[in-house]
Amino acid sequence: MDKMSDYEINDIIDCLPYSDRNGWEQSRLLAYTNVQINSKKKLSPSEVIKLPWDKEETMSTEISNEDIERLKEKAQLISKNIYG
Repeated sequence: MDKMSDYEINDIIDCLPYSDRNGWEQSRLLAYTNVQINSKKKLSPSEVIKLPWDKEETMSTEISNEDIERLKEKAQLISKNIYG
């Protein structure tokens, strides 16, 4: 097995909070089903249980020129680390 690069390890660490996402979504769906059966009000699963990634869905997808430049610089650094 090859050694992992630093950028690969960082990506894995950044995604750790989402490793149990499916389990939490299943739990939320079960809770939602139980609550909705007993409610006259129309609910959504995110109203029953709020999860950290719910707010991510409302994030803006617009990218500023500063973001573009920052990402270009980061890509160049990664490229230098990979290809020397």
